Amino acid sequence: MQKKMKVLQYALPRSGSSMIQQILRELPLKDYYYSHDFIENCDWPIISTLRDFRDVFISHWRIWHGEFDDNGNLINSPTEEQIVKILYTIHNKIVVLNTYKEKYKEKILWLKYEKFYNNHEYIFNELEKFLDIKISKQKRKEIIKLSSLETNKKRQELVPIVDKKRIFNNVGEEGIHANHISPVDSKPGYWKKIVNQEFQYLIEESLSEELRRWGYK
Repeated sequence: MQKKMKVLQYALPRSGSSMIQQILRELPLKDYYYSHDFIENCDWPIISTLRDFRDVFISHWRIWHGEFDDNGNLINSPTEEQIVKILYTIHNKIVVLNTYKEKYKEKILWLKYEKFYNNHEYIFNELEKFLDIKISKQKRKEIIKLSSLETNKKRQELVPIVDKKRIFNNVGEEGIHANHISPVDSKPGYWKKIVNQEFQYLIEESLSEELRRWGYK
């Protein structure tokens, strides 16, 4: 019998953490806590998602400022004023991320979005090694069905829209928000598809140091 563990999931917002949360809920954990904030004096193993901060930026912008047609297609792009505002938010989120790295070091499993995008097997293998558990082939199939991009898109479509002012405020099954998943293919680097070329340098320059620190530049 596998020994049950207590696990903290630190979730850098807009880094694929909702899918990881769905997966962790299906594992035989004794206790599990999910947070976007820094948790002091944690002696549990920590699992965190990491993503290119430029893609984190555009995902934040989309849920706050994105405008959509009746078919759910994105019809606008970031203005300079919006870029400055959202970059301020992203820098604050990175401060929390850096604090985890400095305080907990080897206690953290970093799951990079760029590696687990459309790759459940990578996630399963990393979790098995880090938590010293075994995830059977049958359990893997069940979890993939539960947490796949396609399944979550269907959940997203069923979310009842009560708050029309900010669509993302509407939440449905498994914690999936309306407008949770981008209508633009969110594979790594998709921010360049949305940000006008004349403004891309603002994002590159603002995040340059942290992109280098975390191996994205």
